[in-house]
Amino acid sequence: MRRCLLAALLAAFIPGISVAIEEDCPPDGKQPGPIKKVWRSLSIDFKRNNLWPQPWIGPERASVYAPFSVMVAKGWMRQNLLHEEHFEPHSEELSEAGRMKVIEIISVTPPSYRAVYIPRAATPELTAKRIEHVQQYVTEKAFDDQPVQVVESKLRPNPYAADYVDQIDRAFRESTPEPRIPAGMDSTGGASQSGGN
Repeated sequence: MRRCLLAALLAAFIPGISVAIEEDCPPDGKQPGPIKKVWRSLSIDFKRNNLWPQPWIGPERASVYAPFSVMVAKGWMRQNLLHEEHFEPHSEELSEAGRMKVIEIISVTPPSYRAVYIPRAATPELTAKRIEHVQQYVTEKAFDDQPVQVVESKLRPNPYAADYVDQIDRAFRESTPEPRIPAGMDSTGGASQSGGN
């Protein structure tokens, strides 16, 4: 800012400063003189000050949005993760619940997140069998031309039993108070006229 004021004062009070600047930097490629360097620096500062927020708005917004896209992808990964209960205990094929879950994944999930995640089993062979069975079922039941990946995942399913989740849901519903109109309100929703003056 100070340099801008100094340059404005110099240009106003010293006639021919622009001529001196041009003379200070001859076109033969020699190093510019100190006046030309100051003038160039002032010009750059002026342009930066006038453009100030614009060059940084895009990168700032991208840095704010980046975690959200990662969270959305992780959420779909968790949603499309099959559990131990989705496989038959001895054959490693999909159970009825597993088949319903895979149908839900390939029919409801947006195409950019359409993948079935298989958690790692006790052995790599067991995991490979599960992936093979799920891949075969997906190819049989595919609705459209969008490919559905079947991927091994390091994620582990949440260890909540259905009884525990049901107890929490019932306790929440039982603890919800009865809806009632607050005291001092009439049936139309306005304040009653009793009391006061």
